[in-house]
Amino acid sequence: MVGVSGAGDVAEFAEPLREFKGKADRSHAALAARGGVSGSAPHRYCSGVSVPGGYEVIARFGKVCGTSG
Repeated sequence: MVGVSGAGDVAEFAEPLREFKGKADRSHAALAARGGVSGSAPHRYCSGVSVPGGYEVIARFGKVCGTSG
């Protein structure tokens, strides 16, 4: 993903994802099923282990969590 280059960037990227997930009160499995990604992907993204390969995944994650923009 463009703009995410190091471990600190990945951790910073993961923080709002955890907040979105918490506010939506959805499990990682529910996010995966509704977001069209593997079952472990939301956990990896929220924990800062990895980032998605494209914007579309983040857009779906946000939509499932009820975020805008």
